[in-house]
Amino acid sequence: MPDKRPRARARSTCRCACGTSEQSVEECTLDDWRVPLQGDGRNGCVVALGKFDALHKGHMSLAVRAAELGGAPWLLSFNGMAEVLGWPPRAPLVAECDRGRVLRSWARACGGREPQLRLVPFAAVRGLQPDEFVRVLAEDLQVAGVVVGEGYRFGYRASGDTAALQALGAAAGLRVVVAGLVDANMPGLDGKASSSRVREALAAGRLQQVAGYLGRRYRLVAVAEPGATVLRAPDAFWLSSQTFRNQPPQQHKYTAEVFVEALPDAPAPLPDTPPQPAWQGSDVYLQPNLGAALAPDLALHSGWRSAHVEFRQDGMEVRLLDGNQMPAELLAGRCRVCVEL
Repeated sequence: MPDKRPRARARSTCRCACGTSEQSVEECTLDDWRVPLQGDGRNGCVVALGKFDALHKGHMSLAVRAAELGGAPWLLSFNGMAEVLGWPPRAPLVAECDRGRVLRSWARACGGREPQLRLVPFAAVRGLQPDEFVRVLAEDLQVAGVVVGEGYRFGYRASGDTAALQALGAAAGLRVVVAGLVDANMPGLDGKASSSRVREALAAGRLQQVAGYLGRRYRLVAVAEPGATVLRAPDAFWLSSQTFRNQPPQQHKYTAEVFVEALPDAPAPLPDTPPQPAWQGSDVYLQPNLGAALAPDLALHSGWRSAHVEFRQDGMEVRLLDGNQMPAELLAGRCRVCVEL
């Protein structure tokens, strides 16, 4: 009988709405999601399973455990769940074009290996029974091991639990690790790191709590088309909320670091974290952001600048500090604005 499994294909990348290509993110279709993951020589690859909405400290710990098993660390997640299940849409916690930067920042903790992310259409796996899903992992994706957090459920109607995964994985020759949930480890902050807690803290404007759960400062990304940015003064400009690519914080005024870059046809990866935080003396920076450095051929950018950023219902106003001004030509065309809170 002929082998009907999908054949290996050239590595795909994720291209977000602003045009950024991320080599570390694969967004699959219904036709190619079963293609084997790229392994690490004879050690193969190890996948961490989850939703990975916030890419918080708990998610990083899963990637670290995957790397410790010896194979290439992968995150396997599912997109389109809201549409399939009829949930109301909501903004992501990490902008699509920012996911690669976060994954790159985990490389040091993962023994120098950058985790990769594959996004699988939820519609493709929704009807799989637990044993069918494990068979896909072992035979189609060709993984050598699986890492999940406590309480993970999988399969049709979430009928499989971690005990079932361990039993089915052992039968399929997979190493299965069930990792404990990660505490925030920040004074005055109780509970485990979770995407729901990040959303709640962000909606309440508690940015130090958000950073405690993420292990990094929260970054809002906005992409503005020509004419969408209003320059109100040499040191102040306005952006509509329609330009936001992820969830904004509570309506309030914050001290932040702002980076603006012109967007050519093929924009560079997002900039690394600014060298100086907006507030000092906290231990929430659990690992450095080692994202891509600014590309030497980046045509036009502002560099990181301190600012007061006021979020309102319909957008945000950015007012630069320390006498800085924003070049008008940066805001006249298509541009991307990163706000590190």
